[in-house]
Amino acid sequence: MAFFVDFLKTVALLDPWIAECPLVYTSDNVPRREDVLGTLLLSALAGHWRYAHIDAVRYGDPGLLGMEKVVSSPHP
Repeated sequence: MAFFVDFLKTVALLDPWIAECPLVYTSDNVPRREDVLGTLLLSALAGHWRYAHIDAVRYGDPGLLGMEKVVSSPHP
C-alpha cells in the first residue's frame, strides 16, 4: 500500500484527483474531501466491490493518503 501511495504522489495523480473532485456538501458537519476519497481508495485497494463493504475498512494507515480518519456510515 505504501508503495502504491508513493507512486500516486510521485506521478502527481493523487492531489489533482482530490482537488478536482466535484464533491459538494451543504452541512456544516462534513468530513474532509481527502477523508471521503481516501476511504473510497482504501476500500478499492482492499478488494471491496460494494458500498456496504466500505465499513470493513478499519485498518491500514490513513495518514499515508493525508487522511485524518476513515469515513464510514454510522452504526445504530
